[in-house]
Amino acid sequence: FNAFLKTLEEPPAHAIFILATTEKHKIIPTILSRCQIFDFQRIRIEDMVARLKYVAQNESVKADEHALHIIAQKADGALRDALSIFDQIVSYSGREITYEKVIENLNVLDYEYYFRTVDAALEGDVSKILLIFNDVIARGFDGHNFIAGLNSHLRNLLVSKDEATITLLDTAPAVRENYLSQARKCSREFIYQALETGSSCDTGYKTSRNQRLHVEINLIKLCRLNTAENQVEEKKKPELKPEKETPEPVAKLTPGSTSKSAEKSKQVPLNEKSVTEAVEEEKRSVSIKDLLSSSSGENLPPENFGGEASDKEQEQKQPVIARITGAEFEKVWKSVCEKFRGEGPRISGMFKSIKHEVHDDNVVTLHLNNIPQRDFFNNNYKLKVISMLEEVFGRASFTMEVVVDNSESDGIIYSDEQKYNFLSSRYPMIKELRKTFNLDFE
Repeated sequence: FNAFLKTLEEPPAHAIFILATTEKHKIIPTILSRCQIFDFQRIRIEDMVARLKYVAQNESVKADEHALHIIAQKADGALRDALSIFDQIVSYSGREITYEKVIENLNVLDYEYYFRTVDAALEGDVSKILLIFNDVIARGFDGHNFIAGLNSHLRNLLVSKDEATITLLDTAPAVRENYLSQARKCSREFIYQALETGSSCDTGYKTSRNQRLHVEINLIKLCRLNTAENQVEEKKKPELKPEKETPEPVAKLTPGSTSKSAEKSKQVPLNEKSVTEAVEEEKRSVSIKDLLSSSSGENLPPENFGGEASDKEQEQKQPVIARITGAEFEKVWKSVCEKFRGEGPRISGMFKSIKHEVHDDNVVTLHLNNIPQRDFFNNNYKLKVISMLEEVFGRASFTMEVVVDNSESDGIIYSDEQKYNFLSSRYPMIKELRKTFNLDFE
């Protein structure tokens, strides 16, 4: 382009340069700025079909309109390619061009396969849809082309759902009616999910080792989409529960009111089970007036205290040991170590190396070797160990603290700075190298 730029700036008087391209974005701006640009739109399929009809009439060729639509779609917006395909079909089939001869010559799969596939998916018939795909493979078509064509078919169904987008449907009028008919059977949610499934199948087709199975799994998913959608709609419907006869409220039974309650029971017969349930509910219920009047809570039954009463009962049920001895804790600690033995030699070795100490006030001190080990124990195992010990000694019967034995950990090197100090103490040249090359610990 740079070599051609000088010629464009000073063109010969007798020359006019006409540049044609389908990728204008690849032309450098210095060339575009020196040209007068005319943007041509793609030729519509309807215009291309009309031109092919004109050529067929002049050449005395009888052509089916549906066949001409297939030729125009195969040309992909290029009229020159459409005329070349038309000439090829005339040479193959003679003076009569039919839909069957066009799809046979161009190796195009019939629309009917896609309509049958979607119908089988709507019915949820897995066997039928697999047999349709087997027929497609037997006719010599590739599974990838079938999936691409099915995705285009689903796209056409989607644009057929709305009158505003039906103009985007580039098919023959006879096929358009079939699309509108099938689009009424499909819900938008089904088409959305089918397009998503088909797109993922198209993307992963080339990387799949068993490509036929890959397509068949996609077709099975299509059959399950409509079934799953119906199940969701059924769940959204409100369930009509049968009306139950509400039993009349039963008055509180007192010694003076036994005769009255007996008379009422004779007048209105109630089920024995409902009467007993109402009586038990009356026993459990407490009026608001009683709650307000009894500030101390002495007159309230124990059930009304909720979680506090249940917590106290659980604490009473758990065994509480007044004094934990070292021998008792040693026995329990061995069982704790045994439970963590299956988590690997590293964890098992850590628990075996922990030294424990029990004080008079039931304070359990665990001695670990170093700070990283202590942090690892606190983050991952401290709560588990406390819950295990509470099962034996009871809740709130002891406290646990985790410490590090500094005497043993002083001689161990962990950080980069400690490593540097250790090596520099043994090899003084390391300090000079660090100063010379301005090195860091890392």
